[in-house]
Amino acid sequence: MSQRHDPTPPTLRGPFGEPLDVSEMVANMVVPGEAATIVITCDDDRTPRHVVMVTGTAGPADIHEVADVIERSLVDRPELAALVMVSVRTTDDHQAEDFDRLLDLTSRFDELGVELLDWWVWTTSTRVSMRSAAGLPNRW
Repeated sequence: MSQRHDPTPPTLRGPFGEPLDVSEMVANMVVPGEAATIVITCDDDRTPRHVVMVTGTAGPADIHEVADVIERSLVDRPELAALVMVSVRTTDDHQAEDFDRLLDLTSRFDELGVELLDWWVWTTSTRVSMRSAAGLPNRW
């Protein structure tokens, strides 16, 4: 599987302050050939607090349904300041509509005061940072 590399690798802060590689974390969770959406919520220090994996999210627009649930769970949770979303797809590539989805997701979470650090789309052939692909500033 090829991987798109951003200038700054996606890392969070581990429990002892060490860098935590998001790609490695997600790779250990996914089942080959199974679509899923993974959401990692973090505090201000980028330390992961929760990891949610929703399987069976095969449709590209399913990210919005997962975001609905995550949005409701973030209400009254001021300790959660950031999140990372990863869509694992069983198709070959990301879609043009994914750029609009990224802007919508970013806006939704910004309104809650939660920073969407990135949304990655993993396909059968690539791992794409949608922020990087859209030419948006790196939030890592």
